[in-house]
Amino acid sequence: MLCRCLILQLGKASYPVQVGKRDARFASKDVANNNIPASTLDLSALLTSFQSHRLSLKGPVVLSGYHTIGLARCTTLSSRVYNETNIDATFIVALRRGCPSVGGDNNLASLDYSTTRFDTVHYQRLLQKKGLLHSDRQLYSGNRGHADILVRYYIDDPGAFWALPNLGNKSPLTSAAGKIYLSYFK
Repeated sequence: MLCRCLILQLGKASYPVQVGKRDARFASKDVANNNIPASTLDLSALLTSFQSHRLSLKGPVVLSGYHTIGLARCTTLSSRVYNETNIDATFIVALRRGCPSVGGDNNLASLDYSTTRFDTVHYQRLLQKKGLLHSDRQLYSGNRGHADILVRYYIDDPGAFWALPNLGNKSPLTSAAGKIYLSYFK
């Protein structure tokens, strides 16, 4: 099968991104936020959210790995930082320094404090109870459930992590609902 695609380069790894699809004519922050699971969800709610987009448990586990890059505002983290106990004690002390209990809502914390590379270290941090977001921490509990098995799988086989779920084909726009901006790649 011929792939009309661009190659997206992330560090030393790359993967094809399809082109020639219909894209939305207008961007909406509210619509996007309605389709992105909240970082406060538990595992059951995460799975329900991803299943509504025809993704299995593999979806949130793989996408959580992308938290190896990026930042979160302290306002997103305050409940986790000051109310949860399933977090490494030294990690919580460091987070509280950057995200005080009063003020600092717009301070930023790195989703993966240990590396700036796109890699699978994020999964190792989940085993150490150092997942920054509540939703990330939900993916590894240590009770050997299916999510735990997937997290360990990506630690043991980082190459499998690069087998990205094909999110570009989920709920594609058809007819006049969107516009094709790049119909082929030469």
